[in-house]
Amino acid sequence: MGGFYERLTVRENILFKLELSGEKQKSKKLTQVLKEFGLIDYEFKRVDKLSQGLKKRVALAMLFLRESEAYYFDEPTNALDPEMKKKLRQLIIHLKEAGKIILINSHDLAFVEEICTNFLILNNGKVCFNEPNIGVNLEEIYLEKVGEHHE
Repeated sequence: MGGFYERLTVRENILFKLELSGEKQKSKKLTQVLKEFGLIDYEFKRVDKLSQGLKKRVALAMLFLRESEAYYFDEPTNALDPEMKKKLRQLIIHLKEAGKIILINSHDLAFVEEICTNFLILNNGKVCFNEPNIGVNLEEIYLEKVGEHHE
């Protein structure tokens, strides 16, 4: 998950994205997104100087700056602390409730079980499970279909 320029500060990255999107109230939106993703203290730090967890927050902040009909999250919970993981869950659920299409690629099976309505498991590039979330134990299914424990 990227979507930012490593040599720019967090602030510069967000303002650049807001400029590209044509946002009229850049200052207000900047403050809002910095607060929402816990980045206020890092506003003037270069992204390449941040920890992996903070870089993930910046990437998520950048993703949520744009309005879209569909969102793709690639391993969204990697490097996130429990508080930010909870916040991300809430944000994704809000998007889902707004009728947005959400695609999540993740090995965090507990996370996807909580928020996804359908599951697709691939094994060596082939679909081995494609079912709605009707209370299945995704880890058991994963082990049955793939035969390995997830990380």
